[in-house]
Amino acid sequence: MYRNKYLGVVRAGALLGASALCMEVLWALPAYAQSTEAQASIETVTVTAERRSQSLLDVPSAVSVFGGDKLQDLGITGTRDLLQQVPGVNLASGGPSFVQEITMRGQGAGRNGFSETATGLYENGSYMAGGGFNGRQLSELNFFDVDRIEILHGPQGALYGRNSVGGAVNVIVNEPQSEFSAREQTQYGSQDSYGLQGVVNLPINLGNLELDTRIGAFYNDQESGFIRNLTTGNRVDKSRSFGARAGFLIHPTENSKLYAQVEYYDDKEPSFGTLAYVPGYRTTTSAFTMGAPVDPGPYKRDHLTREGRTDAPDLTATIDYDQTTSLGDFSLKFYNRNRNAGRSNEDYDHYLGLPGFDPAGTGGVKVVTDLGQHQYEGFHLYDTQATFASNGDGPWHWLFGAEMLTFEDNVRTGFDNCAPYAPSPKTSAQVAAYQTNGEGGCVVGLVPAAAAYTSPTLFKADVAVENVIRNLVNSSTYHNEITSYAGFATVSYDFDPQWTLGVEGRATTDKNKYFVLDYSQDPLSYWGSGTIPAGFAKPLAGELCPPQVAAAGQCAGAPPPFEQNESHRWNEFLPGATLTYKATDSQTLYARFATGYRPGGFNDPLIAVQPAYEPEYTRSGELGWKGLLLGVLDGDLDVYYQKTHNVQLVQYSQSTSGGFVLQNVGNDHVYGIEANLAHDFGNVGPGDMRLSADLSSNNGKFSSGTEIAEKPPFGPISLAGLRVPFTYDIQGALDGTYTVPVGNGYNTQFEANYQFASGGVWQYSGANGVLTTLNNATRNELDLYVRLFSPDGWMISAFGKNVTDDRYLVATVSAAQYWSQPTTWGIAITATQ
Repeated sequence: MYRNKYLGVVRAGALLGASALCMEVLWALPAYAQSTEAQASIETVTVTAERRSQSLLDVPSAVSVFGGDKLQDLGITGTRDLLQQVPGVNLASGGPSFVQEITMRGQGAGRNGFSETATGLYENGSYMAGGGFNGRQLSELNFFDVDRIEILHGPQGALYGRNSVGGAVNVIVNEPQSEFSAREQTQYGSQDSYGLQGVVNLPINLGNLELDTRIGAFYNDQESGFIRNLTTGNRVDKSRSFGARAGFLIHPTENSKLYAQVEYYDDKEPSFGTLAYVPGYRTTTSAFTMGAPVDPGPYKRDHLTREGRTDAPDLTATIDYDQTTSLGDFSLKFYNRNRNAGRSNEDYDHYLGLPGFDPAGTGGVKVVTDLGQHQYEGFHLYDTQATFASNGDGPWHWLFGAEMLTFEDNVRTGFDNCAPYAPSPKTSAQVAAYQTNGEGGCVVGLVPAAAAYTSPTLFKADVAVENVIRNLVNSSTYHNEITSYAGFATVSYDFDPQWTLGVEGRATTDKNKYFVLDYSQDPLSYWGSGTIPAGFAKPLAGELCPPQVAAAGQCAGAPPPFEQNESHRWNEFLPGATLTYKATDSQTLYARFATGYRPGGFNDPLIAVQPAYEPEYTRSGELGWKGLLLGVLDGDLDVYYQKTHNVQLVQYSQSTSGGFVLQNVGNDHVYGIEANLAHDFGNVGPGDMRLSADLSSNNGKFSSGTEIAEKPPFGPISLAGLRVPFTYDIQGALDGTYTVPVGNGYNTQFEANYQFASGGVWQYSGANGVLTTLNNATRNELDLYVRLFSPDGWMISAFGKNVTDDRYLVATVSAAQYWSQPTTWGIAITATQ
């Protein structure tokens, strides 16, 4: 352990030292760079990082760009694959992919069902994040037929707005073109996975107008998997996805453009309990409980009686209008996203690691805990924004904009196969029938008679298990509505051909409305008056009467359903400034000050110490270089320092509360260095070689007074001086390609991509006054690719991902663990016309 820590420090120190040396020599070498520019050329990349088209070299901030061809070459169809190529960026995994979240520069350790993301997600400049299902990371559709993906490092609050405290990700899709083209691909791989995709670009003559259309779709199906359910023999990590996009482009006038787009995406995959590896039972067991762990290993499940699935259909529509005038460029965007998602048949008792017990006391195991949970969500997002930007060649450059964003999120969580109230409680015979017939997933078994046990102690232990389960059987209805208005602007001035000063800012107001209804769904509780019938029990402390029973007036003496209505408004101003020095045509140095803001919100008050949490606010300073180094290396380098106030930190609640809470724990500061360097060697032997390296090292500490709050009698747990989550001592990706002609116009390309990371902390969680720390996983993964290109436009490619078969713990949530994916392979045939 100490050796790994020492090596991480050495590697981080070496990276910092080399980067500092590079920054120092840059100032002394502009003349040398000018004299050697003929030896190599920096790649020209156009981005919209400042909400207008610019050369990447002219953008005064750290930006990573992945073109559509590179995404296809590396087989990147998911967020995790993408982020392993980007310095300082990670994926916070809470289990299945639909709840994973992007973190940048140590921002994003806090999330619950209604919390805002710490990384802004955009499509063609329109905000698209939000919700609990596939609303916190990129979907497969965001990697399909795209022109590029721009990853903007550091706070982007002034121009991109809410939630961009760590950075922003902007997906730029391929717009229709005025010429016919088509592309088809067929793929097959390990775990019986296959995929089909196709795109056609078709111009249509409408007389005085030309309608350019681009329509594409894909279908991926993984019929097998790595995780086997020993109870049923099934492979449970199967997945299936379908996506389609249709784009329509017309030019009403010579200086205007109208673009309309419709997208549909549906993703079916395993849910929490199915993917969860539970290495052992909780301590609430007796001598009659099973002594073996629930699951024998990270890729084996046992006593998984339900195989939960998630379905998240998503429909979006976009309209973009652009008009060029003599005064400037006007743009108007409308974005509408609707998602109706859900997870059902969740094996919740397996997810929590709850045991079965033997009511008869005979020593035979009988699992009577069968909690079948569900969750359904309806999410609706509307984003409207208008910008007006300069388009002249003068020294002044400006952009003014306004945005209105609203979204609604409605969630229902409960146990859809419980013995229902209709409206009175069930009789003892009815409860027994539900248990015998397996129709009542929430039936936790009748309270056993003490005579059935050889020891009253054992009986009490099993009653304790039963009561834990009864407390878990709760239902909740949530409604969250956010309305946001913002105005933003950026103005820059070129003092001369080398120096540019820019200022930017955003004024924003957010109104957050929150409603929650919690109530019991425990079929054992008797809510009526008088003697408790045989087979029933009195309500537990804190149990809340179901609405159906409350309506019938049968909850005498019991608390009614808990209902909470909250509303809050936050107003923020987010400033920023940049200073750019263009040393040569291929050398840019910059200094940047930026801010970011993530709104506050509300927790479920039944499980939270802090029912409401305040916004967090980030200030960041960054120094950077980008361009051509010594005439041979092109890339960029940046160092940054940022401080965050009112840090939002996730707290995984205990098993008896069944939820997550978010707290403001105090302040922190994070600092680091990021580098992207590449060199095209040209001819090396019979072929051409290119190597690239993407590296980062970051660290951070919680400030004095930072602490996790806990319910009485336990006091707060101090975090002061501890490391900020999602910071790595060292992480990066090394990539090398070698292209060799094989005759008759054919070319073969070999590529190796190595991703690595080590050091740092993933999560802190407090329970009963004790702090639990989960360290970041150490990763060492190697991907290999071979491609054969024909002169006729088709390609055959084969890949092996994680050929080192590096397996590591990705996340721990409650009693559940989630592990990385082992080695995969595949082969694809692509044809282009």
